[in-house]
Amino acid sequence: MTVAELERIARKFDVLEIRRGTKEKIIPYLEILRGYHEPTFKHSVRVADLGKRIAEFTHITEPKALWLPGIVHDLGKLEIPKELLDKTTGWTRTDAELIKKHVEFGCLLLSGLANFSALVTFYSHYFKKEDGYPSDQDFTRIFGTTYDSWSEASRTKAKYLGRLVALADTYDAITTRKNDKFSPGQARLLS
Repeated sequence: MTVAELERIARKFDVLEIRRGTKEKIIPYLEILRGYHEPTFKHSVRVADLGKRIAEFTHITEPKALWLPGIVHDLGKLEIPKELLDKTTGWTRTDAELIKKHVEFGCLLLSGLANFSALVTFYSHYFKKEDGYPSDQDFTRIFGTTYDSWSEASRTKAKYLGRLVALADTYDAITTRKNDKFSPGQARLLS
């Protein structure tokens, strides 16, 4: 990813009419992510672009409502060791537990920078099942009372948009990654 490509991403903030203050807060983290783990950065760009295309195609929401959370949904991976991010085979339960922490790290990082995107990021990884992560208890621990004053409509919209970002995230992951994270012992790339 070249500097010109990062500048193209920066221009998207303007094209999508995302507040300048948000752009100024988020771009440095994207630059750090690009330098720390370029595959995660590229994945985030693809998820953002897929989210934008989903919004444009379905007219469900404005494109920026999916693009911004898409571009930041994995910022928490800055706190995950590169060796784990690069691991393609031999995933263990310990690896899985550590990688799950990126959601909490990302939400904590985004809180105060882009609160709505933090909430969408949480819900883009949240799956209501027995072993799902993050959990309802994680939500309370991460956010405390931050969203108590938000309307039910805003919280519901964040959950819904989180599902759409999850769709883009999953699609990109299964079509571009070659690892056994989702099928231990069988590294494969779905096409």
